[in-house]
Amino acid sequence: MKYQITQLTKADYNEAMLFLSMAYNGIEDIDDLPEQMPVVFRPTEEQMNCHYAIKIDGKIRSMLGIYPCEMVASNDKLKLAQIGSMATESAYRGQKMMTTLLSFAVEKIKKEQFDLAYAVGDKSLFSNHGFERMGSKIHFWTYPSNLKHCNINQENLSFEHPDEIDLETAKFLNGLYQKQTTYINREDKDFWSICKTGRCKPYLAKKDGKIVGYFVVDKNGEIIKEIVAESVSMNLSMQKEFLKVGFDIYLPSTERELSRELLNTSQGISLIDNDNWKIFNYAQVLTLFLKMKNAISKLSYGELDLEIEEVGSFRFKVTQGEISCQQVTEKSSNKITSKKFCNLAFGLSAYYSVEALTNELQILQQWFPLPLSLCCQNFVVVYQKPPVKLQEPEKFCGEYRCDSENLVRKIILDDENLFYWRSETSMSQLEPVSQTELSLVGDTDFLLTFDFTSQTKSFTLKNGDNEPVIFNQLT
Repeated sequence: MKYQITQLTKADYNEAMLFLSMAYNGIEDIDDLPEQMPVVFRPTEEQMNCHYAIKIDGKIRSMLGIYPCEMVASNDKLKLAQIGSMATESAYRGQKMMTTLLSFAVEKIKKEQFDLAYAVGDKSLFSNHGFERMGSKIHFWTYPSNLKHCNINQENLSFEHPDEIDLETAKFLNGLYQKQTTYINREDKDFWSICKTGRCKPYLAKKDGKIVGYFVVDKNGEIIKEIVAESVSMNLSMQKEFLKVGFDIYLPSTERELSRELLNTSQGISLIDNDNWKIFNYAQVLTLFLKMKNAISKLSYGELDLEIEEVGSFRFKVTQGEISCQQVTEKSSNKITSKKFCNLAFGLSAYYSVEALTNELQILQQWFPLPLSLCCQNFVVVYQKPPVKLQEPEKFCGEYRCDSENLVRKIILDDENLFYWRSETSMSQLEPVSQTELSLVGDTDFLLTFDFTSQTKSFTLKNGDNEPVIFNQLT
């Protein structure tokens, strides 16, 4: 089925907020989403024009947002599109509405010549549209005892949690923020609102009445999602003097100096991926991050012609006078799939050298991985309704038959997880959508709606554009 996609306007604001609130939280609260994302959700033409929807009978049934922004990496700029605010009304799931919207988003982002796109969410949802899990961020966790015996200056800081700040203060904080290696450009007027995204609590740190830094704590007071100070030593003092209990810190992997210090003060560390990315301008993105990597640790000199399948041919050059990646017309005998290349260049697998490469491509393991990373508070969060906990998962189990298609399927419970059985060699894990609905993990277009009201159980299977079919339990 083909759907018409509508760009939303200011007039759609109330309906969109109620739609998303119901989709994510199961309640119609027009103020809920604007409170969580005060910069994204505003009743203005500019903000609402970032959202696209499929309407049926004049009402929003599925929607997403495309949010343009500017990513700065070592003073170079990239045009970045973030995808978020994705939801489909439960009664319309399984009809490929979100698949249609994501395909539209990718084509629009490509047409408008963005360098790359970013989205938070389940890998399987985005991988069908060319996204890969790429980038890295560092997770540190610390106990009070870890800081107690470290040689950290006692600065006698004071901390404030103002609801609002004046424009001069915002400009000063933005200046500190922009000293980071990578960041998303923020307008001064929006700075504090961005810090409050996700109902987080931003704090000012002051020494003798002067601001020396700021940090953002999640709504539960357990995670530092952003922390910036005038110096690394002041950053550590802020942590020691404010945090009296154990806490977690998430840092972009590009903040090397602070990361080195946290290695000495933290109880543990883990490297995690930075969600879903899709590269559109390979030459620009790779050149920029190769230069950044070279500034961190000098790259080995070399040149390489490489064909990235389904993307094009590229010439890499790392010399004393030039670091570049240029797209060329000449074909190369060196070939690699785009998926493997992205994993090698920006994925976590590159840290462990798990990719098998030919001798000609070995130099890539000396250049990669590249430091792609995005700070937590810059996420355009894809809000998702809290996971459904099935009250009686066993009631779904059984053997079912579809007479019209002459098919037999089973629903099996194994280690507290439900599976859709097709044959002895083909099963897929299911996840609950509601107390009567199941979908394949990561594929809400494949929806099973159960009827427990009659003596014999049954379910209706919706699979994309295909006609729904009914399976009745065999007795």
